[in-house]
Amino acid sequence: MENTIVFTKNTVMPQVERMLVAYPNLHIAETHEDSIEITGSIVVHRTFNDYTIRKTYDLKVIIPLGCESLPYVIDSSKYINETYPHIYTNRMLCLETDIVIRLRFIEGFDLLAWMDEYVEPYFFSYEYYMEFGQFPFGERSHGALGLIESYKELLHASDLIQAKNLIEFMLYHNYRGHHDCPCGSGLRIRNCHGIYMLPFYKNNNLMTQLAIDLNSLENELNEYKKRINKNKTK
Repeated sequence: MENTIVFTKNTVMPQVERMLVAYPNLHIAETHEDSIEITGSIVVHRTFNDYTIRKTYDLKVIIPLGCESLPYVIDSSKYINETYPHIYTNRMLCLETDIVIRLRFIEGFDLLAWMDEYVEPYFFSYEYYMEFGQFPFGERSHGALGLIESYKELLHASDLIQAKNLIEFMLYHNYRGHHDCPCGSGLRIRNCHGIYMLPFYKNNNLMTQLAIDLNSLENELNEYKKRINKNKTK
């Protein structure tokens, strides 16, 4: 059965209540027909590689309602340096690529787990980066490259080209476990990448996101080719 991440007031409020218990300095600021706005502060206490932080961060969490948009976080206090590579000009935090977070929600993720797995680590990563000039948990690129890197990881592909081949196969072919795997291994799909492809085949929302992301990849690739050709003609 398809599992969506569409939040309604009825389905999201139990998750919000658990989140407010875990983060008592957060509160519901506004409730609209299409969103819930939560504001306040959280305390992040984390350690990695003998580096520990315990700091308070002001933020705003927006939870869209009645649509398939993901929740997001705004740096309301403008604490994050604007030169940091993972914050947008509107102060929205770049937590992870949409497909990675979307898959986690579809697998049964809730808002409290989202805070623990993405929001808190974001602030820790920021502090670590500002202190040591590197990311503690690695870094994913922005744009099309970040997308294909995400799919490489999700699909357990050996490289970016193989990841793109798997994406295209899923969009244009039905799943047949006894067919050869499109990765080129010579194995049957069910004995190779099938286990990583099946969640997409079983969920229309993931397939829709897959199509959107492939279109973005192809558009950026076309723009890159245009720039290359333009430079050649100069």
